[in-house]
Parts: sequence; structure tokens; C-alpha cells
Amino acid sequence: MNYFKKDVELYEKYDPSGLRPIEDISKDLGWESQKSYAIKYFISELTHEELEILDRSSTPVSYAIIDAICLQKNEYKIKLLENIDKINAAVSPFTEIENLISQWDGIDPLFTIKGDYWIEVGDYLTARHIDLYPFSKKAISFIKAVGYKGYENLSRPQRDWLIGLLQSDKDRDVDDRFFVNEHLSQKGYEKESEIIKKYQL
Repeated sequence: MNYFKKDVELYEKYDPSGLRPIEDISKDLGWESQKSYAIKYFISELTHEELEILDRSSTPVSYAIIDAICLQKNEYKIKLLENIDKINAAVSPFTEIENLISQWDGIDPLFTIKGDYWIEVGDYLTARHIDLYPFSKKAISFIKAVGYKGYENLSRPQRDWLIGLLQSDKDRDVDDRFFVNEHLSQKGYEKESEIIKKYQL
């Protein structure tokens, strides 16, 4: 259970004009600046119904996640709030938001990637003798299996594992990435690499 509705009520009594700077809100209400920013610019803009849904979330939710949800189109916002626990528990909450929206739109970008791409990534890792967490030999075999089995046939936990690997790759040096690199471009996987780049945002 969260208490965003109470926080909004407190903020609106303190700053009815909405003109007070974040620094004053944080100082006078004893809030961290991130909380003050989220309450002032995002959470206070939610409807009564949306606030109640947010307060029903079973675990604490970061303000960054709430901000990201509030920035989405109104048609998605309430549906995302209804899935807040799922988003909060995801390996990458921001990617989960994208995944949910894609599902509602009937599109998941990873569905469009050819199986050959995943196999080529796995072969590339094998050729480089990569075996370091999270890119273990087991993970590399899994990446190849995605190519043979098809992304559409993966279970939700398997997709989460793959997405986790994509996010880990994003944190690597730009010149030493596994899913987006010159080798893959030379092999003709520029389109797939662009999809992966967007997925890793």
C-alpha cells in the first residue's frame, strides 16, 4: 500500500497556486527533490481513480517509474497503472512499460527480428570465447536457442531473461557490445541492430 493520494493532498494545501519551486517544497515538506518533482509535475495531475489504483500497488514504486508512466498517452496511462506491480517487479521496468504498450498495440519489436540474427549473436559470442556473467555459456546457448525456437515461442520468464541480457549489453562499452556491433552490421543485420538499440533505451 502506498500513500500518493495523501501526498498529493498535502502538496495541494501547501502549494495551491502550483508556483512554489521544488527547493521550497522539499525543504518545507521534508521530501527528497525527486519526490517533490514527481508530486508537483506528474502525480498531482493524475485523476482520483488513477491515484487510487497507484495507492493499491503492493510494493513501493520508484518515482522514476511513475514519471515514465505519466508521460505516456492517456489511453495507456490507466492500463499501465493497473499493471504497476508487474512493471515494478520486471528486470527492467522501463522496458516492461514499452513491452506492455507494444502488446496493446499488437506489436512487440522483438517479434520482427529474424531467428538468424540471434544465432549469429550466439556464434559471435562463442567465437570470442565469452563466458562471463551474465553472458555465460548457458546464456549464449539460450540466445542461439531463441533463433532456432523463435522469440514468439518463448515463455514470459525466458523473454525477461533475454531482455535482461539486452539491458546488460547496453551497459558495456559502446565499442564492445554483443547485440549491436560492426560484425553484425557487416553480416547484414543493421535493421535488427536498430530494433535492439530502441529496445535498450
